[in-house]
Amino acid sequence: MTNLQISKTLDPMNREVIEDYLLDLNEKGKSSKTIETYKKVLEKLLLFCDKPVKDVIPKDVFEFLHMNYGEKKATTYCRNYWIIKSFTTFCQVEGYTDRVLIKKRWRYKVPESLPKSLTKNEQAQLKIKAEELSVRDRAIKELLKSSGCRRKELLNLNIEDVDLEDRVANVIGKGNKPREVEFSEECSFLLKKYLKTRQDDNPALFISRLGRRLSESRLYKIIKQLGESAGFKDRITPHIFRHTYATNEYSKGNQLSKIGRKMGHANLRATTIYAHIPTDELSSDYNKKMGGI
Repeated sequence: MTNLQISKTLDPMNREVIEDYLLDLNEKGKSSKTIETYKKVLEKLLLFCDKPVKDVIPKDVFEFLHMNYGEKKATTYCRNYWIIKSFTTFCQVEGYTDRVLIKKRWRYKVPESLPKSLTKNEQAQLKIKAEELSVRDRAIKELLKSSGCRRKELLNLNIEDVDLEDRVANVIGKGNKPREVEFSEECSFLLKKYLKTRQDDNPALFISRLGRRLSESRLYKIIKQLGESAGFKDRITPHIFRHTYATNEYSKGNQLSKIGRKMGHANLRATTIYAHIPTDELSSDYNKKMGGI
């Protein structure tokens, strides 16, 4: 974990509690970006309360949530609710407070919205436009689409992690969990072609023109420009290929449990959201898997 500076205006004890909690998040494999987000919310909370954690009461937390996020979108409110819920639970377990500081009834119900995936027609449009890209960028697009890997999993890949003959790659997922992903023959062909152009000793699978590991911002730009060149009205991101992968795999008849394992999901519910599967269809699939009617 990078050395995060906790606000010096906080009560010393509160600084210690936040540092302890952030260390716990780091040990659980949370990303530095997530940890930074949590830090900002918790600093804001404890500066608002203006008292040691042990003296904070539920009313303080309730007022903070509604004064800062009550007028925001339900998703924003709930995101911050869960950050504070996680922190206050940690404080109870570790003995920093003996109170339940956040109530379940304060939680908003957020209407579910299915994330977008690419239609067959959109996939065909992108395939045509991708022919105009460099071989590196074509390989990136095809790896995202055919493996369903996350953007960071792709960016962190080294050449040695990829088996071009068996068409598998070893990625490190959320929580530093390793798994194997498969990719298409076309992807294998493009990767072989791309690697033949490399004349460097950088272990990274994808590098920039300056010879450095490809950055997240550059990856976003590649995909954004591809969508624009295909004439898409809405901006597309690398993550849309992960949703598209799940939808395509399910439409081929693959079981949700198998798709979930390939994607590195901890539970079946996450896979249904990615694959855009209605709840009644999920129940049917689950009953078949469990031997029910």
